[in-house]
Amino acid sequence: MNDVSLEFLNQAIVRLKQMNDVSLEFLNQAIDKCLKEGKKPKKLRLGYKLYAHFMHDMRFSKEVRDSALDPDKRRYRGIKLKVTQDEYELSFVEKE
Repeated sequence: MNDVSLEFLNQAIVRLKQMNDVSLEFLNQAIDKCLKEGKKPKKLRLGYKLYAHFMHDMRFSKEVRDSALDPDKRRYRGIKLKVTQDEYELSFVEKE
């Protein structure tokens, strides 16, 4: 897990549980923040409820669906997606 943006992501999880809403813009900001800090995440780990929430956004779902036919190889903004059993996980993995 990427410790640089851990505080930023933990705030998102708290906000999600309180407001039950995290926008795609928030996810894009988190990705941009990692890239700006010189980190190149290999995987984006999303909890299954958070993944379902983002799939309701047409921009996210179109990019994910168009990235690969095999659900295990899907990507968002060039980053592999891994759906986890944790409901609201949002983390980046730099190493495989």
